Amino acid sequence: MKCTRVARAAALLLTASSVGAACADDADESCSAFEPADVAFCRRRPDWGDVRSKCQEVMEYEPDEEHLVRGRHPHLSSTFDSTETSEGDDYDALPVMERPLMKRIAECMSEAHISSGSAEDTDDEMPSPAISKLHRRLDGLPVMGIVSNALNEEEARSVHALSICLQTHAPTLFERRRFEQTYEGGGNDVTFMAGFLQIFAPGVAIQLRRVLHLVWKEAGWGDDEDFFEPIDLEYDDEDEENESAFSTRWWPDPMDKTVGIRTTEHLSYSRWNGLGYHEDSGSDYTVLVGLSDPADYEGGEFSFFPEYDNEDRRNSNDEVKIEVKPERLSAIVFLSNFRHGVEEIRSPGRMTFANEFWRYGDVPAMQQRPNPEYMVFGDEMNGFELDEEIEKQFDSEDEEEGSSDEDSSAEDSEDWDSEDEDEEYAVY
Repeated sequence: MKCTRVARAAALLLTASSVGAACADDADESCSAFEPADVAFCRRRPDWGDVRSKCQEVMEYEPDEEHLVRGRHPHLSSTFDSTETSEGDDYDALPVMERPLMKRIAECMSEAHISSGSAEDTDDEMPSPAISKLHRRLDGLPVMGIVSNALNEEEARSVHALSICLQTHAPTLFERRRFEQTYEGGGNDVTFMAGFLQIFAPGVAIQLRRVLHLVWKEAGWGDDEDFFEPIDLEYDDEDEENESAFSTRWWPDPMDKTVGIRTTEHLSYSRWNGLGYHEDSGSDYTVLVGLSDPADYEGGEFSFFPEYDNEDRRNSNDEVKIEVKPERLSAIVFLSNFRHGVEEIRSPGRMTFANEFWRYGDVPAMQQRPNPEYMVFGDEMNGFELDEEIEKQFDSEDEEEGSSDEDSSAEDSEDWDSEDEDEEYAVY
């Protein structure tokens, strides 16, 4: 049975449902228009500074600093400075925050914080994040949520400051990234901040999780009981029954200890005219926060394709498109495997804060969006490179998969040709 264009258009009117910030009469204490006083206290101090222990308890989050700097990268060595790279074995000789690079970033962050002013002493109530809209596919699956009050001013200042400090003291983390692999092209100026964000602005890191969890819960993503095969099981011996070290839920709980930040990026589009359509393949969720006011630039709408399924492209409809111009400090939260991009930008000024979450834990500092294989099987003492035996196994798997794809593509083509050409193929 196939649906007509009229039926499809009518169904589209139902794809966006509003979820107000108001609470039901029987809601628990966590449902409030304002943050609890202790949470607001910590959120006004996203670096947590001398109240770190208190905020770790209040926010129930303690980043593992040793994990976040693991790997033999010279910038994270205890002896590295801006002019000389140590070849010694004393990478762990000093506590994390006493290593030269970390000390310079901490000093830079402190100076930026002082110069930008602080909102720490205010007693004003702080609005809680609230879902203003939940977008659904035509089959009813929620695929994207819009969250107001995702970050506050102090958290946004910390993100900007960290970006500037990393560009200054770890310039290899900055890149003018061109999206040549997409038909539309475009790109952005990106500062990779994974690992450093959790150390220098832990309040921002946990706030992103809170925002993601809010949408995850409202969308019912955790209700899906389908099994997902993590990478450590995918390459296991088929004769052995092993348990994965990672979540096997199709959409894992963002608060699960194995779910972490794969990449966190400060993005500027001042030199770019858009961003080609793509998927954040390999990640589970993407949280995109607006850092600029929509009135500050022309164009630049965020585009999302709710009917585009990169698991079954034949049953995908890339004509159905949702366009959103994110409000400043609001968040767009969506399933990473859906196609998205940025429409033509007609004036400079667009800045966003993009974060991808996945089931393979927090990616350490200086690693720029690694593949799952490198994160799980990579040798941390060699820059997370794969050893030769594992790499050969992956290459062999890729060759077999490529051959299988060619065969299935030919079969699909035959099936498609056999369908009635007079009937329109539609997606529900």
